[in-house]
Amino acid sequence: MSTRPEYNKETEIVSDVQPAWVSESHIGIGLEPEVLSPVASSSPRNDTGDDGVVKESDKVAIHTYITTDSALSLCTQTAGWVTDYLLCGVGLGLAISLISEGIPEPVAHETDTLQIWVLLFLLTSSLSGLMGGLIHHHCHRLLLLSEYKTTIDARLKKLWSAVLIVGSLPNFCLFSMGTWLVVKKTSTALVVTYFGAGFYGVVALAVGYTRRIKIHIFASLPTILYLTGSSIYRLDEDSAKWVLAASIGLVGAGCVVAFKISPSPDKFNHNALLHCCLIVCCTLMYVGIRI
Repeated sequence: MSTRPEYNKETEIVSDVQPAWVSESHIGIGLEPEVLSPVASSSPRNDTGDDGVVKESDKVAIHTYITTDSALSLCTQTAGWVTDYLLCGVGLGLAISLISEGIPEPVAHETDTLQIWVLLFLLTSSLSGLMGGLIHHHCHRLLLLSEYKTTIDARLKKLWSAVLIVGSLPNFCLFSMGTWLVVKKTSTALVVTYFGAGFYGVVALAVGYTRRIKIHIFASLPTILYLTGSSIYRLDEDSAKWVLAASIGLVGAGCVVAFKISPSPDKFNHNALLHCCLIVCCTLMYVGIRI
């Protein structure tokens, strides 16, 4: 029968080996591929050895492991979680403001339906900011102070999958906005919307399972271009002009993520700048609906 050895803080072991789940795909939470050291083994590590005894070498203080590791330390960058919470607050505040004016009946009018999708975009963006803020700010608390790197890595994978799945929801709202801007016939718009729901459902499952941010980026690009084209097509409407401005901002946000543009990689990385771009886009869409 295996027994778990007593943890001795004075003999705590901190490994500089990167967890196996960290790869070039994890740029969404600030994990830079160029700072990663080679993974010691491609196979996942176990908490127990062949004899069933817990390996002492796998024991580590989680806060030290997360905040001192060259890659994982970027997860806890202050600017990242501050801007995440700011996105959450702004999105939720704008959504509440729209709700206070009364929610229109669905498909009663193109403008009313567009308002619903803008509202859903604000709410999903707020939820995405909250999820991101939690994993950036309270990462070590969410992992329940585990002593073992294998457990830490497994829980981080689950948290990151959840963040990516939630992050796919705003894309569906953007796609639906573009559809209801262009398609005049309600039945046709509904069919296209259902198609979008199925497509982005598959994307959410794929990105959640693989945890590859590139899938998320590739799915976002045609969505943003579709919204931009729809806004240009309906430029005769004031709301479309503001949606066009927001879609251009989303193009800029995509460039920030794709090319990792940032004022300071150590203090204000591309992840924090992305959140600022999304806040501006949310505000532009809100203004476009309210005018």
